[in-house]
Amino acid sequence: MKFPRRQFLHLAAGAAASSAVFPSAWGQSNNEGASSKKGTRVITLGTKNGPFPEAGRAQSSNLLVVNASEYIIDAGDGVTRRLARLRANFRNIDNIFITHPHSDHTGGLGALMTAIYDTNRTNLVNIYGPPGTAASVQGLLQFLMVSSEIRISDGTSTVPASKVFSGQDAGVGTIFRDANVTVTAVENSHFHFPLGSPGYGKYKSYAYRFDAADSLRATLVLATLLLNLPKGPICWSPS
Repeated sequence: MKFPRRQFLHLAAGAAASSAVFPSAWGQSNNEGASSKKGTRVITLGTKNGPFPEAGRAQSSNLLVVNASEYIIDAGDGVTRRLARLRANFRNIDNIFITHPHSDHTGGLGALMTAIYDTNRTNLVNIYGPPGTAASVQGLLQFLMVSSEIRISDGTSTVPASKVFSGQDAGVGTIFRDANVTVTAVENSHFHFPLGSPGYGKYKSYAYRFDAADSLRATLVLATLLLNLPKGPICWSPS
């Protein structure tokens, strides 16, 4: 089932309206990290859409925090720097969700994987997304394995990067569940390739619904693509 663009515009407008009434993430105390509170929060890390970089902007990326567990939704360029400014704990990132393989939603994934690996993490990080996600992660692991072998050789790491990250091509329906959230994927109509083109029938674009244990439903659609959201992160949480 695909959701039409008009419905996404309606959902995205609601998300933008909600963001106006919640404080900026940068308003947190310097002593307060991204995952220091109980409950559920959504932080837009980057809202710059399109493939071209812009000074002072980060591309599409979001952080969902549920009971101090961190979930990344999309990893556009700048996601690692924005997480660092939030004082997020990279070792707490167990799961990453990619909505679709446009470069402005995936361009920072390699840097994020590197930052996570360099914390000496040994537990598995799962990266979920539509078809093409597993291949993208494998390509990034080929790049990261050079640094990984050097880190192991100089004694600063003990586990190969290939044992830390797993890319998974997810279908539609329920794709993830843990003690905090249930994640449901639906295909949307963002991709509309011509018949016979290389991507036709091969690549898909997803929207995710996160049902949190505290009954907050966070519907993350392509809001950063469809709307010109304010610059900088926006944080919202249930009252």
